[in-house]
Amino acid sequence: MEADIFAGCDKIRNITSRSSLIGCDFNIDKNAFSGTVQMFASVKVPEGSIARYQDIGWGDFSNIEEDSSLPVQCIIDVSTNYIDTGNLATFQFFGNVKVNDYTVQWIDWENSNFWDYSCDPILVDKGNTPVLTFIPYTTNTEIVKVTVNGIDVTDKIQNNTYTMDPVTGDCSVYVEFDNGVRTIEANYDTNCGGVFLDGNWVDGHCNDIWMGCGNVYETTKNATVRMTIEPHEGFKIKTVLVGGSDVTTQYLADSYYDISNIPLSGTSVSVQFEEVKWYTVSTNNYDYHHSCHVTVNGHSLDYWDSLRYQEGENVKITVDWGDDVKVTSISLNGTSVASGNNITSPFSYSFNISEDVVINLQVVENPHILAVSYTGDGSVTINGSEVASGTNYEIAMNGMAYVTIQADEGCEIESVLYNGSEQLSDTHDTYYEFRADYGEGSNQTLTVKFRRAQCFIATNIQGNGTVAINGVNLTNGDNTAYDPDQDLTVTFTPGTGWELASANIDGADITSYAQGGTYTIKKINANKTIDVTFVPVSLTFSTYRYMTICSPQGLDFRGVSDVKAWTVTGFDGNKIYLTPVEIVPAGKGVLLEAAVGTTWTPTFTDEKFYMANLLVGTLNPIWLDVYSYNADNYCRNYIFSNGTKGLGFYPLSSAGDFAAGKAYLPIPTYVVEGARGGQFTLDFDGNTNGIDSVNDAGETESIYSISGVRVDTPKKGLYIKNGKKIVVK
Repeated sequence: MEADIFAGCDKIRNITSRSSLIGCDFNIDKNAFSGTVQMFASVKVPEGSIARYQDIGWGDFSNIEEDSSLPVQCIIDVSTNYIDTGNLATFQFFGNVKVNDYTVQWIDWENSNFWDYSCDPILVDKGNTPVLTFIPYTTNTEIVKVTVNGIDVTDKIQNNTYTMDPVTGDCSVYVEFDNGVRTIEANYDTNCGGVFLDGNWVDGHCNDIWMGCGNVYETTKNATVRMTIEPHEGFKIKTVLVGGSDVTTQYLADSYYDISNIPLSGTSVSVQFEEVKWYTVSTNNYDYHHSCHVTVNGHSLDYWDSLRYQEGENVKITVDWGDDVKVTSISLNGTSVASGNNITSPFSYSFNISEDVVINLQVVENPHILAVSYTGDGSVTINGSEVASGTNYEIAMNGMAYVTIQADEGCEIESVLYNGSEQLSDTHDTYYEFRADYGEGSNQTLTVKFRRAQCFIATNIQGNGTVAINGVNLTNGDNTAYDPDQDLTVTFTPGTGWELASANIDGADITSYAQGGTYTIKKINANKTIDVTFVPVSLTFSTYRYMTICSPQGLDFRGVSDVKAWTVTGFDGNKIYLTPVEIVPAGKGVLLEAAVGTTWTPTFTDEKFYMANLLVGTLNPIWLDVYSYNADNYCRNYIFSNGTKGLGFYPLSSAGDFAAGKAYLPIPTYVVEGARGGQFTLDFDGNTNGIDSVNDAGETESIYSISGVRVDTPKKGLYIKNGKKIVVK
């Protein structure tokens, strides 16, 4: 409908439009009804389309309304990807789309400038299930992505078609095609150098205006293209841009750059070259001595001469000298690159030249060397500064070196040789000092040996067994001192029914050597740590049906019928509740039950799980107090024994050693106080037997300090009596 098509038709009284899209400006001109008396005309339009009509000027119709009898139509707006080269002749679409049987027509919304392409909107009746058909332009083109109303439906496409859900309103469809072709455009001055992509020379341009033909390199979608650049003589690389990103630093570091993830629209390579400048290297004052000389990149540099190098070229300066002189400072243009008395000949320094360079040296008479070496645990200090073994300390002419020798804690000085002569009269000294000076002669030597005054052995024993050195049992967890340079015989003795599982000295496994019971440490000269684990090999219930055990390895009772394992899981009144378990994790204490005379050979397991258990196992021997804190409770400690009332858990009467491989039971004092007479019955999974845990009659009136020490005559203070706190005033 063109402009003024109904101009002057002032008798129009009724207008009915069946289209929901009539309000769009490419279907009807805003002035189509110019001259019509619009206030008298009644306009009926489909539901939901009044706003579209009013937006383009139909608002002048004062009697415009929606008619439910008219069909409701919805807009499907389709768009797709394309490459916009800025040139109409090379504008590229990769495929087309059909909605039902209608092929989308691409139109320009911005004055036919080909900058913003979409399609002419397509109308379908509400409730329709449109079928989208995708038509790639070439056999290499694939559908990459399809969204409907912003939802990705790509994986639902079959045979290049997709059936939409029934439309309830306007819809948007976006389709992305990929033809698999990628391009790289080169932009550089060919007069200055060349750009190569995968070894192929790619033309650039000869000036800043014209970009010559053949400057586009074509590759495939997932390709990685290696770019190399070769400047012409007299030029160097200034900047390298790939896709607008500056990669100059990376290119110069690697001498190549790999281009990957090339976008569908392609990417560009821009290289700028610049002319290389020339700089000179010279020296002004190094002919102090005929034995000192300088070379630059292998060419001798005399004090009256200079050498030329291109800007950015790597320049290596080497300075060497004879034994009769010493170079103490080397500087370039006044900036020091080496200084001090420890510069060694030959000395080399490399840099990329960017200016004229003048080399300046400082040369002095060669000092005398004090060569220091030492072994063992100690330190050597010269003139207040600690020096490492292997240091060549320089003593300047008329200078002195004050030497201090200090052994580390637990060590002593074995010998001090100065120029081959022993300086010590007492070989057990821990401190010694003397003075070396320039006048002692030319180069000098200092050789020091430290040795340990005592060596300490730390022990970590798990399980039921003992470790002894030279017949003396070691205390678990302590460090035991020994004189160095002696042989130590280590004896491993498992408890009854236990065996040696592993033995390590400083992390080295000696189990196979220790299985015979002993191992010899030859000439001990350092601190050591012994880690030993004993595990039960078999236990015999020779006298009693019950015993406690704690193993460094997990125990498996599945399938074992003659031995049961019990854990303590709670207290109630005068009862201690025990629960049977089949898997006992490593380090957990349990109560074992079997008929007298039963011999049990354990089966080990690495299985781990949570096990409710109030028993406390002891992998190592411990010092057990009468009272302790356990799980934030103040507890009385009970041990399993054959007491006055038979087998059971009895309160510990006094603090003392408690063996490894066993278990004890800390019972909170509030539970003990709540039990009649402190006596408990053991409830084995709902069954009570004759084993009791009792307060021994002899303990009835016993009084203990808060730390668990028995007190015969309490003085003023706080005490424990029959499991209860009392105050003596």
